[in-house]
Amino acid sequence: MQFNMFIGRIPFINMKLIIKNNSLKKKESVGNKTRFVEIYETARGVDNISPAIKVTRLIIRYSTRIFGFYVATKFLGGLLALVKLARASNTRKYIEYILTINKLNIEYLLYLSNNNLSAAVLKKNKWAEFILKNSSSAKFRWSARNYLSLLSRHGFYSMSGDACNTVINSSVLNRKSKLKFYIYGPNASSAPDEKYKDYIIVFLKPIDIDVSQYKGSILFINGIYYRSVVSGNSSLRNKLIEKYLKIIVSCKTSTLDEPFQRAKFPMGENIASPMALGRLLYNLVMSHGVFSCVIEGFDFYLDRDMYASYYPSLARDKNNSINEQLICSGLASHDALFNYLYIKDIVGMLDLVDSTEFKKIIGMDGGEYLCELSKVRKFETLRKQ
Repeated sequence: MQFNMFIGRIPFINMKLIIKNNSLKKKESVGNKTRFVEIYETARGVDNISPAIKVTRLIIRYSTRIFGFYVATKFLGGLLALVKLARASNTRKYIEYILTINKLNIEYLLYLSNNNLSAAVLKKNKWAEFILKNSSSAKFRWSARNYLSLLSRHGFYSMSGDACNTVINSSVLNRKSKLKFYIYGPNASSAPDEKYKDYIIVFLKPIDIDVSQYKGSILFINGIYYRSVVSGNSSLRNKLIEKYLKIIVSCKTSTLDEPFQRAKFPMGENIASPMALGRLLYNLVMSHGVFSCVIEGFDFYLDRDMYASYYPSLARDKNNSINEQLICSGLASHDALFNYLYIKDIVGMLDLVDSTEFKKIIGMDGGEYLCELSKVRKFETLRKQ
């Protein structure tokens, strides 16, 4: 049976919907809620918007949104069995692949939504193993190997051979910088301390704080904040340029004009990727080598009251409260354990000064961190698709 004919016989596919959604992105937000979107890979020879593949992607997306995680995993399992009956072809092979990785992803989300974080880790390991063995993309296989290597170093996976020893190229670690950074995060309980005036102060959002007393200042913002708040506001852009010595934007798609600089990107694809602090530390190490730093106001999402009032987060709802579903969705897509262990590895390479509260948290092992996270975050909100 030809695969295009086979997939076209699935009764609830509306071809008008396919055409209308040709340009849909990997993530969607409606109002102040993140909607489930299927994952797929980009590789040479793969057309992710060809009719058969696009239909498959829409089936995954809307069956999950409409019926929820549990039913979607059963449905995709049945669909996988049917797809295997179709005539062998490159298209069928790729569709079988994306059905499998999405089924694994949805099973991972199902465990998270039931607050079973240990089972979610085991499911993510199987997902990474599948990518490592079956992906046609060297980039995605590399990310899966790095993911499993990191978890293996911390006792969450047993990996033999082909393991990466560090999250950053070891040659970079041979460089020592005389610069010192004061990284001031979203949950600091007090104003920046003046005793670190010989440090370069670093923020993840523009905050109304005088930075002139410090040796220098860096603003490191993500792509969503840049596109939503900064790029179209010439007045704000000028104020930021005047205030900060350097402005780095963590985005791959936005067009950036000087003096805005594009961030370097660490490993990470659909399987997992570092969050803001991890990306910031990666950029600082890659640019300067090993350095001394103070890290304040980062709690790895272990505080139920997310983000201090001074912090301009886009996750705030109309009542100025932080939206729990958006927070948990971010932790799910980046992988909370991966993010924690990634930062733990990088910080272990640095000279961490003071940072008493941060040291208490980063001093936990991964299992302790997951236990504390499960007590605070409401992962059941992930079901609200």
